[in-house]
Amino acid sequence: MRRPTRASWFLSLVFAACSSGGISEDGGVDASFVDAWAGDARGDAAALDALTWREGAPCPMARFESLGVVVEDRLWVMGGFTSADLRVTPRIDIYDVATDSWERGPDLRGAETHFGTFFYNGEVWFVGGFSGWPARVMSDVWRYRYADDTWSQGPALPQSGAGASVALVGTTLHHAGGLNDASDADVDEHFVLDLVNPTAWRSLASLDNPRNHLAGVASGSRMWAIGGRHIWDEADGQLSDVHAYDSDGDAWITGPSLPSGRSEIAASSFATEDGIFVIGGSTAGVQPTADVLFLANGASLWRALTPLPEPRKGAVAARIGNQIVVTTGSPTSTDPSSTTYIGCCL
Repeated sequence: MRRPTRASWFLSLVFAACSSGGISEDGGVDASFVDAWAGDARGDAAALDALTWREGAPCPMARFESLGVVVEDRLWVMGGFTSADLRVTPRIDIYDVATDSWERGPDLRGAETHFGTFFYNGEVWFVGGFSGWPARVMSDVWRYRYADDTWSQGPALPQSGAGASVALVGTTLHHAGGLNDASDADVDEHFVLDLVNPTAWRSLASLDNPRNHLAGVASGSRMWAIGGRHIWDEADGQLSDVHAYDSDGDAWITGPSLPSGRSEIAASSFATEDGIFVIGGSTAGVQPTADVLFLANGASLWRALTPLPEPRKGAVAARIGNQIVVTTGSPTSTDPSSTTYIGCCL
């Protein structure tokens, strides 16, 4: 979104092979991506080529830049902006793709956006983010146990942060990049928390090319930081960078660049056993895109799949079963949408 009124270590082996359906030049991809990426699958090409979209039941509240998490095969859509003047909601709505229906969930602890979230051991976690708008940048970490509707506080981030790359790899939570506590600079700090004994964060290798409004995805044994932008420059600051954290060397490795720069993809990027999806986003000139991109395990090029019926930035997307659910977001950059699209079939 627009603000109102206004690589430390890597190997650079360039793959010579270009896969069918690839849409970007490979840019300095580290050779270890091929060997260390978990799984042999390259994606079912026929199923991906045949991906189709249909409308599902709309979200009860139109919004954009919400966050999402899958809990027991249902998609929680949480917080976000509900108007062009950036009003923020604490509301959670829960979508059941099996019945194509929504129900009201518990409210967040406040009106929030740009936090990291994931589901682990019966709890939904909330990490950092913005509170309200104009925003207070948070260091808070909260856990919500939905089975008994209770909240508990986790160890706060070492510093406040929002719009960061957040992902859970095994039992290790990663938080990298994002905006600083004043929301006026990108940070490169990379913190991790062991969820087996979640008492204190520790620092690891800094993120290459610090940025914000990027995606954080766990794929195989690595945490991926995908796309993003510099500061608040949504018009010209979009980035195509892709990095993955290698825990063996405590270093970030350069991955296959996106075909073009994009941000606002934190909640619309996810991994499957076959690879990584990035859906929609904000591109140069503050233009939402309908792109559906896929990077197969071990591949050196992103592949363009059937696009969404309409552009979206700041949408929420997830795989549930053999379908992809994409909901909310903005087709114009500031006008919220309630539309839900269902992609079939993986």
